[in-house]
Amino acid sequence: MKSSTYASVVTMVFLKHKDHVSKSIESVIRTTDLYCKRLKLNNDLSHMTKYRIANDLLNSNILKKVETTKNIKLCLSDDIKKMF
Repeated sequence: MKSSTYASVVTMVFLKHKDHVSKSIESVIRTTDLYCKRLKLNNDLSHMTKYRIANDLLNSNILKKVETTKNIKLCLSDDIKKMF
């Protein structure tokens, strides 16, 4: 699987659950891996690569951080929500 494909699946997960706030980057990775399995995609990326992809989506403002006292939660950025 290419990194761009994994990034697309991450985005699809957040588009499906527009108002959902994930608990952490780890939960984003777990949920995306589940969707890859359901779609029968060959998910052979390393965990670190998946973490970098989620971080890149944050840096490109596709996802946004919601900081709490304990950790950082993620959700779809407001601009992307407005588009859909």
